[in-house]
Amino acid sequence: MKRRKAEADHIINSTGEAPENNDVNVNKSGMDSAEIKKLRESENRFATFFHSNPVPVGITTASDFRIVDVNDAWSRLTGFSRAEAIGHTSAELGLAAPDTLQKMGSTVKSDGKIRNVEIPMITRSGKERMVLFTSEKIEIDGETCFLNNLLDITEQKQTEEKLRVSEEKFRGLLESIDGVIATIDYDGKFLYMNDIAANWLGDTREALIGRNMADIFPEPIASGQLEKVRKVIREDKGSISESMTYVRGQPRWFRNSLQPIHDINGKVVHALLHSTDVHELKTTQQELADLNQTLEERIRQATSQIQDLYDNAPSGYHSLDAGGNFLIINQTELKWLGYQRHELIGKPFTSLLTPASLSVFRSNFPAFKERGYVNDLEFELVRKDGSVFPVIVSATAIKDEAGNYAMSRSTVIDITERKQVEKKLHIRESYLSAIIENQPGLIWLKDVESRFLAVNRAFAQSCGMESPELLSGKNDLDIWPADLAEKYRADDEKVITLGKPRIVEEEIYDQGVRCWFETFKTPVYDHQGMVIGTTGFSRDITLRKQTEDALKNANTELEHTIRLKDEFLANMSHELRTPLNAILGLSEILIRQLSGPLNERQLRSLKTIEKSGKHLLELITDILDLSKIQANKLNLEFSFVPVADLCEASLIFVREAAMKKKISLKIMTDPGIVSVWADGRRLKQMLINLLSNAVKFTPDGGSVQLEVWSNIAERTVNFSVIDTGIGISPENIEKLFNPFVQLQTGLNRQYEGTGLGLALVHRLAKLHGGSISVQSELGKGSRFTITLPLSDLSLNLPDTSPVTTNEGTITAIAGSGTAPLILVAEDNQANIEVITDFLEFTGCRYAVARNGREALEQLQQQPVDLILMDIQMPDVDGLEALRRIRSHNNPQIARIPVIAVTALAMPGDREQFIEAGANDYISKPLDLSKLSVLINKFISGPTTA
Repeated sequence: MKRRKAEADHIINSTGEAPENNDVNVNKSGMDSAEIKKLRESENRFATFFHSNPVPVGITTASDFRIVDVNDAWSRLTGFSRAEAIGHTSAELGLAAPDTLQKMGSTVKSDGKIRNVEIPMITRSGKERMVLFTSEKIEIDGETCFLNNLLDITEQKQTEEKLRVSEEKFRGLLESIDGVIATIDYDGKFLYMNDIAANWLGDTREALIGRNMADIFPEPIASGQLEKVRKVIREDKGSISESMTYVRGQPRWFRNSLQPIHDINGKVVHALLHSTDVHELKTTQQELADLNQTLEERIRQATSQIQDLYDNAPSGYHSLDAGGNFLIINQTELKWLGYQRHELIGKPFTSLLTPASLSVFRSNFPAFKERGYVNDLEFELVRKDGSVFPVIVSATAIKDEAGNYAMSRSTVIDITERKQVEKKLHIRESYLSAIIENQPGLIWLKDVESRFLAVNRAFAQSCGMESPELLSGKNDLDIWPADLAEKYRADDEKVITLGKPRIVEEEIYDQGVRCWFETFKTPVYDHQGMVIGTTGFSRDITLRKQTEDALKNANTELEHTIRLKDEFLANMSHELRTPLNAILGLSEILIRQLSGPLNERQLRSLKTIEKSGKHLLELITDILDLSKIQANKLNLEFSFVPVADLCEASLIFVREAAMKKKISLKIMTDPGIVSVWADGRRLKQMLINLLSNAVKFTPDGGSVQLEVWSNIAERTVNFSVIDTGIGISPENIEKLFNPFVQLQTGLNRQYEGTGLGLALVHRLAKLHGGSISVQSELGKGSRFTITLPLSDLSLNLPDTSPVTTNEGTITAIAGSGTAPLILVAEDNQANIEVITDFLEFTGCRYAVARNGREALEQLQQQPVDLILMDIQMPDVDGLEALRRIRSHNNPQIARIPVIAVTALAMPGDREQFIEAGANDYISKPLDLSKLSVLINKFISGPTTA
């Protein structure tokens, strides 16, 4: 059979046609003339398609990979002519590395095919090209060969590399910028933001990108910002403004630079705030029919395989006649265009072109027919549905025997994805340019030799140059003093050597003026991960540094002022409480008639003295309470407080004053509210203040009512004090809760008071998580309401019984039967008399020390059961004496109970006394009943140091 084929080939190749001798019907091969004619026609069609195919194709033997044939496209790609290539291997021609060829040969021999493998190829001129290699095993007249397709993808790979390098530079620059960077569309949706922007907004970039301004910012800020974005996009004009926005729920001012971002056609698509796929090559070839089959079947199968390869190739194929009309077109291109074959055959190629592409075709088609080929012409094709897609067309002209143009063999590659990659690259470069040019800070890019590759306009201006291009290729020594340039060079080397970003704060003197700059430097990498330079950003932080210094000085001055205020209040507390201690203490002893009986007039006078002293004490206490609240040192002790007991206890304090003015007092409580979660003592203090004011400002014969009610829907419990008093004008209501403010002023004002009561009620209500409100009308009365949170347990807790305490005679030491000995450490004679008289009347023995040193000496001489230790004493004060007692080497002395007795009542005083070693604390003026309870607490049972 091989011999017959060779004979047929000889006949065809030597004469160009089969002999037409009618007398000879069978030649030497045994084939008749009809068979030879059909075989010649089939081989002519295959040869025409093979040699005119614009895709480089070669045929090699399966045994030793020697080249049997190549087409013109293969010769143009490699640089070797058909004659130079036939009989040689690719290794002999130097087209690829030997190991690559060995690997490809092993693969195709074992698998019978290779699909779309990227390999580097060296052309005859020494240039490296990247090709997509496909190989398929075929049978040619009983011999096994390989059909090899080479698709040049060098430009595609270069485009991908440019995109990767650009993205790397873009990413490196964004990482070095210390500011919010975001892109926003016309609807206010975030398309991109950097980590700094996400950090300001309190979330991650992944969570924020894609969200709308209205989802992140409150109104009307979101609407205002959106309008600015839309204006920039509409007018294609940037804007710079200062505005306030909310980040992490807090208001904050920003200086915003909005710049338009254009698409590849120059249209504004976004605002800036500070993928060619090569389809897998589908080739399907079938082995030639067995030589035992008929020649017709073998021809039909070969034709079918060629047609299938043509129709289903990953590229589009078509042929145009001399008039530019479609002669043939493959199925791939038809699918792209959305047409059936009969709809295009005979139609002009120009009917599928956009106006711009039509001009390109008309200017190139005549030259193509003359020259015989054209490569990589870009067109925009219009699909049947009206949509447009870009393609690259390469073509070879087929000429007749006379050398005249007959038709084209055109390859069409869809470059939609490549165009998208180019568009993405253009947009990124637009972003990069906009970011660089519109940053107020200094931005630069250097190579590993610290030569400037690019800078922004702000950087050029800082160097005294009008254009950034003037700095290209220069280094720091060309523009900065030597000492600064050397420092910058050293910083660059650290970034390059370590491969890590670097942040530096630098103090610079510019013409004698002290300036501060903050500089961010980060390395720039190539595609292999090698550092190829640095990029950086510098900003002037002189104002921030000056502001920090000013704020530090202001805070120091403020702390000094607060300390002076606390010291003044502490001293005033001591100076006022010390004489009050004697007044109230002696008054209580006399009223109890511990020194002997008194007549009615004397008792009445003493009660007046006691009442006036307690009133003065209340004023001092109010001032100190207000000071504690302002210093955030007033701690509340919450518990469930029985409402009924609270109301009754509060009314007791105003009942006598109400009776004198014939004012009726009423209580109305919600039966569903049994208790309230609050600090009982402070809540009672608030109610007494409101009730006292109501009685004070209600004329004789009026009424005052305390009403407790709940609002289940709002989860609140309310305490309202309602009076029929003089009322308050609307302009005065807002002044009520300011401290030291009285609505009636002047020396002749009718009502007493310091103006602290309502201020205290307001502050205490806020500490409880509640509020106070007022409704009033002049001449008709007022309604003050304290609103507190309602606890579910407030609705069903049972009333608790009031706690009673034992007062009176101090108990003797357990088991001893003797009166306890109490050491009184006090320097004020009046206070000594009050305390010692009280101890004597209660059956105690006492000893007196007038300072801390005397107290320590007396403890060495005689054991005592308890120490009443004043804090402010001469020589050795009470705190120092306490510390020495607790650290005494005699355990009996170190364990003596100590009660701190002092006029100091400022925030933190009690904690200071306990830390020094006191077992408990009582403030002056002394409440003798409380003092009696404390003494019994430490004398009647065991104590600890």
